[in-house]
Amino acid sequence: MKSEKTSKVRLLTASALAGGLIMVHALVVPAAIAQEEETAAPETEAEGSKRLGTVSVTARRVETNLQTTAVAVTALGADALETRQITDVNALQYSAPNVTIEPVNGDSGASVSIRGMAGVENTSASDPAVGIYVDGVYSARSSLGLLELVDVERVEVLRGPQGTLFGRNTTGGALNITTPTPTDEFGGRLTARLGEYDTREVLGHLNIPIAGDNIAARVSFKHGEHSGYGQSAYNGRELADLDSNFLRGVLRIAPEGANWDLTLSADTYERDGNGPIAALVDVNPAGLSGAFLGYAQYIPTDFYTNYTSTETFANIEADGVAATLNWDLGGVRLKSITALRSVRNRVLADVDGTPNPQIAGPAIVLPSPPLPVPGIVIPTGIEFEQDNHQDEQFTQEFQLVGTLGDINWIAGAFYFTEHNDDLTTSSTAVTGGEVENNSIAVYAEGDYTLSDTLSLTAGLRYTQDERNLVMSIFSPGGATCTLPVAELDAPGDCAITRSVDYDYLSYNLGLNYRVNNDIFAYAKTSRATRAGGFVHRIFSPAYEPEEVTNYEVGLKSEFFDHRLRANLAAFYMDYKNVQRTAVVVVNGAPTATTTNAAEAKVPGFEAEIDIVANDYFTFGGSVGWLDPQYDVFEDGGRDRSGEPFTYTADYTYNIYATATAPLSFGDLVLHADYGYKGDIYFDTVDLDRDVQKGYGLLNLRAALQFDNNWEFAVFGKNVTDEEYNTYILDLNNSLGYTSAYRGTPAVWGAEATVRF
Repeated sequence: MKSEKTSKVRLLTASALAGGLIMVHALVVPAAIAQEEETAAPETEAEGSKRLGTVSVTARRVETNLQTTAVAVTALGADALETRQITDVNALQYSAPNVTIEPVNGDSGASVSIRGMAGVENTSASDPAVGIYVDGVYSARSSLGLLELVDVERVEVLRGPQGTLFGRNTTGGALNITTPTPTDEFGGRLTARLGEYDTREVLGHLNIPIAGDNIAARVSFKHGEHSGYGQSAYNGRELADLDSNFLRGVLRIAPEGANWDLTLSADTYERDGNGPIAALVDVNPAGLSGAFLGYAQYIPTDFYTNYTSTETFANIEADGVAATLNWDLGGVRLKSITALRSVRNRVLADVDGTPNPQIAGPAIVLPSPPLPVPGIVIPTGIEFEQDNHQDEQFTQEFQLVGTLGDINWIAGAFYFTEHNDDLTTSSTAVTGGEVENNSIAVYAEGDYTLSDTLSLTAGLRYTQDERNLVMSIFSPGGATCTLPVAELDAPGDCAITRSVDYDYLSYNLGLNYRVNNDIFAYAKTSRATRAGGFVHRIFSPAYEPEEVTNYEVGLKSEFFDHRLRANLAAFYMDYKNVQRTAVVVVNGAPTATTTNAAEAKVPGFEAEIDIVANDYFTFGGSVGWLDPQYDVFEDGGRDRSGEPFTYTADYTYNIYATATAPLSFGDLVLHADYGYKGDIYFDTVDLDRDVQKGYGLLNLRAALQFDNNWEFAVFGKNVTDEEYNTYILDLNNSLGYTSAYRGTPAVWGAEATVRF
């Protein structure tokens, strides 16, 4: 289904991808081994034979060799991102093991899950389980889970708890994104892209030397748009369309002969559209929707169609400024990272995908005969939701890196403060929340050389969190305050002020063994914490922080003269104070809310392989396996310990292949990649109804690369036109229906690129 759309015309150009194919699961021996890693073989063509190149990562907050870093890492460089068509964070899940990424709250953000650790609410009162870092700057909200990757040098997917060096909210891991540094050479790139569904994109970058090696600037930009992948059969309105703009400017000052350099950056990003395709997939004939509202007629026959009459929208605006100072103090290096970020999020979602005015309007209008009726459950779910929130955060981090005898060490201090204003209007309530979160931490980690082949890593981080909330809850329409009168700040005011403090330790302890120049092994244990807090849309007790302790062994290896790379990891994670939605008693009434309902164990395995067969053909892939199990999961006296983890695939795998054919005027490069993830449960009301069965996406790309720096390419995403859901909402036991959000169909297109 294709439709036309009038688009904004904006002067923007974006996305330089400068780097090399890197796909790795890795180790990061602490800052200690960094000097040794020069011995790893770079990508060469000695004697006519191409080899795998050295992969540098910052998974330990300093630059190290992937193959001697005791962290499980998938590292994708600029060339790999371009060839695999990874243009946003969401696409990373099909190139890394044990990673799933799904949209939340009507495309207001994304839940990033690694090794079964996921956060699924996009509010500042609920923190993610995976941290997102761009050039060392932490982004607290899951709105940036939909971030487009524009002019990116490298993306690292760090798997497993990263609490010592990256801090709280990294129980699953972290996404560590690095952008290029301005250089003293003039150059740039411009790409124009056209495709199905009126896809139009222009992107690129420009590097400008201002004063030789002393001052340089880089500007990156992108404008992208496409018409809707689906529509409402009720009024013909497009759904799942997109109009986005991105702009980033970077200025680097590095005076000749000085012992310091300063990088200043600013970026802005806007994403606008009509929201996702939420379609009805099941109706309970005995529920409100089936018995009185005739919902069964609104189950669409076309996968990308629904029957909404609501003028839905999803708008995200994100801005940031940052300053990074590097200062060589003589034997000790100081880094300061100062950043201010803001996110404005406006979403109106019709989650049932029907035109019914009783359910899609600003308040529920119950049908006749009035409730209660035998067999009918009073509605408790959400049928539409309008979410408006603005989040501002400030972060300051200081790092010191140095060597003391046989110890290479890093130490630091981190400060974070965040303010969020949230207003949510649904068919069940009008809620407001003013949230202030503060966090401070100090940390240190060192690598002690025991022998030429053996080293010991030890690190510790101490964190203090403060969570403050002023909340208000009104009945639908906003007429009546529904908060407990005894808890109100003042008589007549619909507001309750709440505060809670937490402190906790994270650690990393491991042994690293360098068998030879090509084989590295490690064994470690590490711990990270996900912050506790409040549910600000319902009055309920505060929940405690989650704690995940990881036990892991890994092997990183290269064989056949650096033509085969194999990285393996096996782990066992002990999961305490698991935050889950469960029933607790509030003021004498059973209430469903977030609470520390469970304890669990998560064993798993990951393997990544890259092979250079010859000068013209490379291939590889990865596989991930998880077996998460609850030890205890109590929900209002009900044992739920047999349920599967939500937002978690039990296994994932991907394969890729790239063939290069030399031509008289350049090269023909053919690429294919396929990413698969197993069954994903979005809820556990009914395990047959709430699951997206395992599926895979196949992408293809063919490019003619000319010697004069021009490139022409054709591409296809999801070329088999796989139909899949990115979210399932099960309200069969309350409102009597289940709906699902649809994934992206097949898209074909072509592009032209010039580099200068």
